[in-house]
Amino acid sequence: MANIQQLVKGLQDTYASSLNISIFIVDNQGRAYVEPSHISSLSNVIYHNKNAFVEIQNKIQNYPDENKFVVFDTMAEPFIGVKWVLAAITEKKDYFILLGPFVDSPQVRELMKKRLTSKLINQKIIEQVDLLPIIEMKSSNLIHNVYILLQLITKIMDLESQSTLDSTVLGIRRLVDSYGQLSAKNLPQLLNEIYDFLKKAYLQNESVSLFGVANVINGNKLEVSHAIGKKSEHLLGESFYIGEGFIGHCATSTAPILWRDIQKDPRCVFFTKHHINLEELLCFPIYYKEYIYGVIFVGFQRSESDEQMIRLLNECFSKIAKLMYISTLENKKEEKEHELKLTKELVAIHANRSLSDELRLVNILKLFQEFSTMDQISFIHKDRHANIRCINCENEDQQDRLVATFSKYNKLLNQELENFYLLKVKNELIYEVPIIFNEELFGLLVFSGVDDQQAENRHLLEYCTKVVKDLMIHEYLLKTQKQQTEEELKKLEEDEEHAKKVIHHITNIRPTIQSLPLSKREKEVLYYVLEGLSNQEVAEELFISVHTVKNHLTKIFKKLDVQDRNEAFALVYRIKYEMAGKVNLIENM
Repeated sequence: MANIQQLVKGLQDTYASSLNISIFIVDNQGRAYVEPSHISSLSNVIYHNKNAFVEIQNKIQNYPDENKFVVFDTMAEPFIGVKWVLAAITEKKDYFILLGPFVDSPQVRELMKKRLTSKLINQKIIEQVDLLPIIEMKSSNLIHNVYILLQLITKIMDLESQSTLDSTVLGIRRLVDSYGQLSAKNLPQLLNEIYDFLKKAYLQNESVSLFGVANVINGNKLEVSHAIGKKSEHLLGESFYIGEGFIGHCATSTAPILWRDIQKDPRCVFFTKHHINLEELLCFPIYYKEYIYGVIFVGFQRSESDEQMIRLLNECFSKIAKLMYISTLENKKEEKEHELKLTKELVAIHANRSLSDELRLVNILKLFQEFSTMDQISFIHKDRHANIRCINCENEDQQDRLVATFSKYNKLLNQELENFYLLKVKNELIYEVPIIFNEELFGLLVFSGVDDQQAENRHLLEYCTKVVKDLMIHEYLLKTQKQQTEEELKKLEEDEEHAKKVIHHITNIRPTIQSLPLSKREKEVLYYVLEGLSNQEVAEELFISVHTVKNHLTKIFKKLDVQDRNEAFALVYRIKYEMAGKVNLIENM
């Protein structure tokens, strides 16, 4: 960088002396790229005059695409009539040559001296007005010389740009290659180091302002998991569907996408609502073996990207996708081994007949806590004497809080409770999972200090819930059996065969659906929906799109005169119950 600037400075000095005029090489904000050449006190005053400088900035910002040179007059008092020549150095218009100030006649110089005198400007500066160059554009070879200077500086800066890009891409390649395997722990470190490379590459104009990753979650959504740059922390946790917005759209592609002038696009609100202002957005899909893992995005405050840069960076980020794929395979293998070990421990706890039910439950909770990164797993429930008991609580305050929470959920039993509730208490994630069976609240599992970004924790949370629920149901059934009389048990045996027939008749809803006034495909869609499948799962089962599933459901609801799947469920099972009653009547005849 230093050598390039020295070359540019040398050319600038040479031409400034030859043409006897001040030369500034500036960026697209009007800031000097190198120290200006042939600067007099008057040139310095005019250049740094607030109104005159704003005029220069406006000319740079509105530089016409078709012109190589722009000659303009200063309209700021007291420098009216002073002229400048402006020329864009590169096609991106990120650097410019600015020549001036000068005038085109002696009369303009005299008028300026009068204005400066009336403003009581420093006498030495007024005297320098006589040194302002007089250049008549038609007869002067100024433009020809500027054109030659422009060509020379453009070539030098192209060399700088290519050198910066080559070293940046090479550095990122080596960096990615140094990571043998990616994980949730070392991925942030890799991304930070890549961002540092990009920042160093464009340090001169600080154009790279954002770098981040959005990961695929639940198969159809993206969530910003890492973001680096000014105000980027506001993006963390933002989620959106694949296909939605700039980043979501890139997730539907296998190739990188560059958006320019994104401020004019309505989708830019995703960034502007967090006060992140970008000129360009470059997105790379993390895609490998027909699987999309996420999207890497780079935000620029100025136009910087070109085709070569996109291609080379895409090669680097494709390696990240490959590392993620390998890491996923390794993680799945580790998860299976981890789960196998956990299952063996659980079997040992269940097989230990010397343990009481409560002690068995204590050991299960401690086991899951040991196998996860969660801080604590507590359980509150009613014992066989209807007393509320708290297992694995740290202190009385926590116990009192859990008892109050248990009572709250018990009062809500007449409402439809969710499978779990996620709370955030003092920056700590807490999952509360009510254990419900036979319309009764058996207990409440509380998972504290959950890292929701780790899929392993969420898997263990679900596994622990299933084990505890199965254990509680088992105890409930044992207690219920002890309370039943021999006569009731005998009756149950007699009615077992009959019950199986009726239950089979009720639960087998295919015949009922077949009798409905629906098309063959609509019957298939309704059957899977009533079996509890989501729209996405129905689409995968029938090899159709989610959109088609929604269209079928709309037609089904209209034909059955119902509003949603819950009413459709109720309608089908009402018919089944009526049929079951008829079967029962025939059996008793």
